[in-house]
Amino acid sequence: MENWWQRPVTSLKGVGTRRAEAFARLEIVTVGDLLDFYPRLDNYIDYSHLATIRELKTDGSRQIFEAEALRAVERYSGSGRRYAVVTVKDETGYAELFLFGAQRFQARRFKAGSRLLVTGRVKPGRAAKAVSEVLLQPCDEDSLDRSVGILPVYNLTESLTQHNLRSAVRQALQLARDNGLPETIPAAISEQYGFLFRGGKQYPLSRKRRALPAGKKAPCL
Repeated sequence: MENWWQRPVTSLKGVGTRRAEAFARLEIVTVGDLLDFYPRLDNYIDYSHLATIRELKTDGSRQIFEAEALRAVERYSGSGRRYAVVTVKDETGYAELFLFGAQRFQARRFKAGSRLLVTGRVKPGRAAKAVSEVLLQPCDEDSLDRSVGILPVYNLTESLTQHNLRSAVRQALQLARDNGLPETIPAAISEQYGFLFRGGKQYPLSRKRRALPAGKKAPCL
């Protein structure tokens, strides 16, 4: 019988054949592979504080703010590369969002007046602050990820978005929580370091707790 972590990613909601091909280019083929695909160590999105455009630092760091879409135009670089520029505003100022490659198609999704949650790297611009490596989410989206506070940022490929990856990883973690994972630590090591098992899961006991006399140890639930 196939274990749940050996199932293909197409067994997850929202992952079809084409999306599975994009996952495969990240060496993610099974549900278990998702559990081994870690986010970037130095790149998390903190939704606990939304800056105003005036507060954005132009030091190239990744920041997050909420703004209103004004207009979107497509341009060509000197080398002929096509890109989109979305101008946004809030009560404190204006910013320009630069979208390249497949990202520029996002510009067509948002009409003037749309409220957007913007994440990207902020640098000085000619007429306004310039934001690159942009991640956009409509503020009225029912499943807006900011409700969780802090989110990881993953390396992506082609048509995959951060939302696609987070959704798949979330489902894989749910399966792990509901079904458990096989124990891979040898019994001798578990006994030596005082690992505790409950419901097929393993929890390390603190050194202080292991040193207590047996009669003084509170039950572990």
